[in-house]
Amino acid sequence: MDRVPVFPLLMSFSADRVGVSYRQFAADGHSMAEAQLKVRQTFGVDAITACSDAFRISADLGDGRAPHPAGRKLTATKLPSKD
Repeated sequence: MDRVPVFPLLMSFSADRVGVSYRQFAADGHSMAEAQLKVRQTFGVDAITACSDAFRISADLGDGRAPHPAGRKLTATKLPSKD
């Protein structure tokens, strides 16, 4: 490759492209894959990720200190409510 690879983090943007909520994107691997692949096909980015957000990764690894942007903690077993 003769240029710097394009590897944007397009999580919510990807979800919008296939018409799913961000909640569904983050909770359902099939929705996430569909959304990320659609963005790659449409915009030609060089790489995609299986990440919904940085907080989920640290929560999945057992770091209960990771705050959710809405002020709630994420866990590997429960998503925050919509309220």
